[in-house]
Amino acid sequence: MEIAKTTKNVNLLPILMMLVVTLQIASTDIYAPNFVRMAAFYQSSIVAIEWTMNFNFLGLFASCLFFGPYSDVVGRRKALLVGFGIFTLASIYACFAGTIYSLWLARFIQGIGGGCAVPVALATFRDLFDNKKYVQWVTLMGLVLSIAPAFAPTIGAHIADLLSWRYNFFLIAALSILLFFVILIRVPETHLRTKTAAFKSIIQDYKLLLSTREFMMYSLISACTLGGLFVFIVTSPFVYLELTKFTDKEFGYLTALGVLGFVIGGLINRHLIMKYSSYKILRAGLVIVLIGGTLLLTEAYKMPPSGWNIRIFSLFYTFGMAFVFSNAGVYAMNVFPKKTGASASMFNFLELGGSFIFSAVASYSHDGTAWPLCFFTFLAATFAVLCFIVSPRKAD
Repeated sequence: MEIAKTTKNVNLLPILMMLVVTLQIASTDIYAPNFVRMAAFYQSSIVAIEWTMNFNFLGLFASCLFFGPYSDVVGRRKALLVGFGIFTLASIYACFAGTIYSLWLARFIQGIGGGCAVPVALATFRDLFDNKKYVQWVTLMGLVLSIAPAFAPTIGAHIADLLSWRYNFFLIAALSILLFFVILIRVPETHLRTKTAAFKSIIQDYKLLLSTREFMMYSLISACTLGGLFVFIVTSPFVYLELTKFTDKEFGYLTALGVLGFVIGGLINRHLIMKYSSYKILRAGLVIVLIGGTLLLTEAYKMPPSGWNIRIFSLFYTFGMAFVFSNAGVYAMNVFPKKTGASASMFNFLELGGSFIFSAVASYSHDGTAWPLCFFTFLAATFAVLCFIVSPRKAD
């Protein structure tokens, strides 16, 4: 059976893909300022609420290996509809979660469905664009995605004040339903398949990817860098809301400020990629990320830590991240250009694996200080730099 490739809606399609990924991210960020209220409602600790995020990461981690190859077999459109359909149903379930355990389950299933977003988006970009355009679109996706962590916490805090923290979940569910039907009506197929693929070949593809040094090192660079970001996402509510006593609205504003570094870096990256190699830009980005991680380490054992110092130092980290993600990704995705779906899934799997490991260890290491946030962000940056050092060198 042949799935016809299309050039229809070439610009609309990436935008819809970015909206899917943005909504998946917003489903986490929107309730981050409400940890204290949620802990009171569920009669649990803030750490237990943190684990709603970790279970979501685990769901993403578990499913992303499936959706890339699945999109190679059935097409990008069908894979997106299946995955986002699961995400939408789980979003509805989360609205009515009566216990912390049912909320854990809802967030885990949301992660399983949301695991379609990045692999299918990356594979679609590879279907449509050459290397330079790919980096530009991935960078633009990063800028669009910054909208979620920039505004979702502030929106979530205001919704909780006006109505209830639970209405944050209702908003995500309503937007998911709307976007699902837009995808159903407007998204065309981009993947040309000339024969039925055998799922048994997926394992062989993954073995090949895992045994290829170039693919692994550039994937791990991105994975470790993203891991540091998710350490911050998971642990910063405790640091800001408990240690430094910011209000939930102030926390939302600080989160929005933190996105500024990524936005500026992304805009610069889109300009630099037309003049310099991805390798040079990636190297510079990792240096900046390490500077940010090192500065954060200076706040590790201060009691109380300076919330403003943590926010300012993290701006270095997010600024450098903008140069890392798209440029490391293009090298990883180019290793096996005929295995786009499998490459996208494994790349995302490693990214999410890094995010889950770093954030879970940071949550487990909770000691009532800012040490887990500061130390594990620094550690993630250090590992990313080490992966770059041992990665195959590219021409400058």
